[in-house]
Amino acid sequence: MRRYEVIVIGAGLAGLACAWELVRRRHRVLVLEREPVIGGRASSWEENGMLVESGFQRQSRVVSHPEDFHSLAPGYDHLRPGQQTDVPGLTLAGDYTRQPYFATMEGAVLSGQRAAAVVARRFAGG
Repeated sequence: MRRYEVIVIGAGLAGLACAWELVRRRHRVLVLEREPVIGGRASSWEENGMLVESGFQRQSRVVSHPEDFHSLAPGYDHLRPGQQTDVPGLTLAGDYTRQPYFATMEGAVLSGQRAAAVVARRFAGG
């Protein structure tokens, strides 16, 4: 039986970036994804002979509680979570987390890299 040190839930850009960084650091990583394709909002598939890109429209939703929405307006960055949490073994990655590129592909990748750094520090005893 294989034993993994880290389980990454979600194979979007943030999850893949986190997993890649951890594998580069020689950790055993398992990536779980519920969709049949990887890439999250950056994925694509063929439908009726056409290539369809998922983009943000695939996972959009109505915000029913405006206080739960992370605003791009100045002064709201403190509401966005960082990668490190108080929950043992839980680290966050995603374009919504605290990093300079909110709601972008670059932000997703950067947050994945930052999450990997948090996990690596935990393994190193830090």
